Amino acid sequence: MAEARSARRRGTRVASWAAVLAITLALGLSANLAASPRAAASGTATSRVAITSIRPAGDALLIAGERAVARGTASANLRGATVTLQRRVDGAWVHAGSRTTVGPRGSFRITFTARGMGATRYRVVVDGTASRAAARDARTVTVWRWISLVPYRVGSTLRVGPATVDGWHYARVLHATGTSGGPTDTGAIALDGRCDRVTTIAGVTDRSDPGFVAVFGLSLDGVPRLQGAAVGTGASALLVLKTTGASTLGLDAAYPALPGDASGRAVWAEPRGLCRARPGA
Repeated sequence: MAEARSARRRGTRVASWAAVLAITLALGLSANLAASPRAAASGTATSRVAITSIRPAGDALLIAGERAVARGTASANLRGATVTLQRRVDGAWVHAGSRTTVGPRGSFRITFTARGMGATRYRVVVDGTASRAAARDARTVTVWRWISLVPYRVGSTLRVGPATVDGWHYARVLHATGTSGGPTDTGAIALDGRCDRVTTIAGVTDRSDPGFVAVFGLSLDGVPRLQGAAVGTGASALLVLKTTGASTLGLDAAYPALPGDASGRAVWAEPRGLCRARPGA
């Protein structure tokens, strides 16, 4: 009887020590799992990469054809890894022509040439290895593009054709023929609220009569914004106007009465808009 009770007490002590050992092992395993990187099902460590900004290198807007900078961060296991920049084109990701490596502090900086127009999606990619998974992150930005505004003239008496001004030949300009003291010529170009600014070279053709002068003006939605740009035969002036939110750009050329009966052609050469989408699209 005494031997049986002694055996039971020894069995109880062994079971208690076994339970303590099991709890200790479980806690140790849990701590090890918490301290180590998470692992994917394949046994490779997960990785993280994130775009923090995509901004122009110079202008306030991201402009197609100009330099831009993408910045971001990456997890510690990606330090020294190669980061590639891609752009979404027609449903597929294509190489954006730039790559860099993750720095010792876990950040990266990629300089590239902006492409596209309007909402454009870029992403950064880090390829996976035998020990870590691939990582990627994407961001949508607005890309602006300089476009010709000649195709978007509306309700205009202005014609389209070639012209030579100040020795420069232009294949497609907006132009009107006027006489000193004659009526003002007007035209309009659709912007549809999609352009940030416009530029044009206002001039008088080299073959206009000597002494002919045209006074150019620009308006937005019927409100005069730039007036009094007077140009004589064979001369030109660059006009620049901020157009954010405007639906229509108005063009006008007045011909002041001067001695003589001079006539000539007023020209808007290379009218261009910096737009996030084409008017009417």
